[in-house]
Amino acid sequence: MDSESTGQDGPREPLPRDGFESTVLTVELEPSVGGGERAILYPREQSADGAATHWITAPSELLIATEAIR
Repeated sequence: MDSESTGQDGPREPLPRDGFESTVLTVELEPSVGGGERAILYPREQSADGAATHWITAPSELLIATEAIR
């Protein structure tokens, strides 16, 4: 995948990489309705109150190990 994108006005510069904070996510799998599993992802360094509101879910079969794409 190319790091440059093309807009209406031609190629654009890639986004700066050192301006973004890195976040490590924790993943927990749980059974989903209808079978299979769903993955719950949330920041590892989250307080108990924050963990209750800062999460996302996805079907577990959609997750890809980062080692597989590096």
